[in-house]
Amino acid sequence: MFDWNGTFLNDVKAAHEGMARIFRHFGLNPPSLTEYRNEVTPDIVTFYYERGVPRDTDLAAMTKIYKTAIEENWSKVELGLYAESLIRCCEAKGITRVLITMESEETIKRRLVQFKLDDKFSDVIPRVSKKAEVMREMLKKYNVEDPREAFYMGDIIGDVEAAKSAGVVAIAYTGGYNSKERLQAAKPDMLADSFWDIVLWLCQDDPDID
Repeated sequence: MFDWNGTFLNDVKAAHEGMARIFRHFGLNPPSLTEYRNEVTPDIVTFYYERGVPRDTDLAAMTKIYKTAIEENWSKVELGLYAESLIRCCEAKGITRVLITMESEETIKRRLVQFKLDDKFSDVIPRVSKKAEVMREMLKKYNVEDPREAFYMGDIIGDVEAAKSAGVVAIAYTGGYNSKERLQAAKPDMLADSFWDIVLWLCQDDPDID
């Protein structure tokens, strides 16, 4: 099981620009990319309010500014390094692939088609706020009796916490929205600096995976 934004999709720089656009819209200096990765949490509204964005600005207004910036910076977005190799590895091993993401259904479908991954996942679950619950549902759906036979790979501490709550192997990807230091503090079962680390873990005995 995998996260999408910041994990399979390397969109952190574009997301930072979207965030910065919101701050500049209100005449504020935006946090640097390093500050963003060290401080951002799923409670994104509070993240903005605590840094000076007027509290009468609702999430919809901020999202509109953010999405405009994302589209303008889409050329900076690409798949995570060796993500396609990991897909091939899972296919070779017969490992079921599931995306569990907070991304909207419309956007995730469009992006999967764009990156030619629309047929690479057995399930794509969008708009998920309680990931641990969905992980448990997927374990039941695919008859996985031992949760430790499954993993969830994500890029924020909330992903690590959700995976632990569901009892699956928690893999923290260090190239996403939270810094390596923050992820280490969450004590995942594994830290991955690239998807190749996971390929080596799953398919080290298969010389045909590249």
